[in-house]
Amino acid sequence: MGFREFTNTTIFRAGDTVAEAPVAGEKDTVPLVVARAVQVTSATGTPPSPRVVARYDGPLPAPIVKGTKLGTAAVSLPDGRVIEYPLEAGADVPRQACRPGLTLARHYLFGWLS
Repeated sequence: MGFREFTNTTIFRAGDTVAEAPVAGEKDTVPLVVARAVQVTSATGTPPSPRVVARYDGPLPAPIVKGTKLGTAAVSLPDGRVIEYPLEAGADVPRQACRPGLTLARHYLFGWLS
């Protein structure tokens, strides 16, 4: 097989949001983004069908600074390969001014609804 029989497909571009993580802070969530492009190579004519799982320990405590590594994105390919990419905060999240425990309680009591 030659090089022309394979193609690269971009799953995420640099800066794309992979998931929204719950935050115990001024905002309810923070976007989890990839810092660099995520590409997979597959045979031409066979579209890749990866499964992407975001892994992080949440709810995340504030303050959070944009660019901080918060977890990983596991990309599972049909051939059984799993490739992990770091996930970073896509925005700053300041500490909640009052009642920081309220966000945590709301997440644990009602998080299953979202």
